[in-house]
Amino acid sequence: MTTVYLIRHGQASLGADDYDRLSLRGREQARHLGRMLQPRLGGAAALRSGSLSRQIETGEEIAAMLPAAVRHEPDARWNEYDHMELIARYRPEWGNARALGAALTAMAEPHREFQRHFEAALSRWAGGGHDADYGETWPAFRDRAAAALADLTAAPGGETQLVVTSGGLIAAAVCAVLDLGSGHWLSLNRVIANASLTKLQNGRNGWHLLCFNDHSHFEPPHHTLLTFR
Repeated sequence: MTTVYLIRHGQASLGADDYDRLSLRGREQARHLGRMLQPRLGGAAALRSGSLSRQIETGEEIAAMLPAAVRHEPDARWNEYDHMELIARYRPEWGNARALGAALTAMAEPHREFQRHFEAALSRWAGGGHDADYGETWPAFRDRAAAALADLTAAPGGETQLVVTSGGLIAAAVCAVLDLGSGHWLSLNRVIANASLTKLQNGRNGWHLLCFNDHSHFEPPHHTLLTFR
């Protein structure tokens, strides 16, 4: 039996020249999660991640708190969708990080206003009506998540696997396990907290979802660490 904890990376650097790096809060989120995981795991666990910087950095911070963790090379199948491509197809004038950063600076409430636009960009991609515009369609993205998850049953490192990935990939893996479509994916993706845990288990009857988006480790007195973007 294989138990998998899908971990969303810590808070990245929205609005910075390089989004794909952890913020200072993101690093502390990852370290705090690592400290909370140690007694829960009760032994060695394999720790892997996607190949994006924010995923690798989160894995490094967690590993520092888990001396028994076994590290593996990053696997790009656990990478997030290309958010800049999605934004560029929806708003071409925001098609690079510098232009997006300038737009955010001009917004009265950057996080709230950006989230509204990004939700529209996600809906355009996941809706299926513009598949020819994208290098990876939403169905292909969900299939990638399902394939990466399936390979963990034969992965080295023991029966407990920790995977640092991103919110969209976690939601896609859950949709694959529960046979859900893109509408459900949009709802799941919207609520996944940074450095949260989603627990899956594989047994005789395939994969089962045991918990989704557990971020109870950010309850008081650690509530100031809770972020969703």
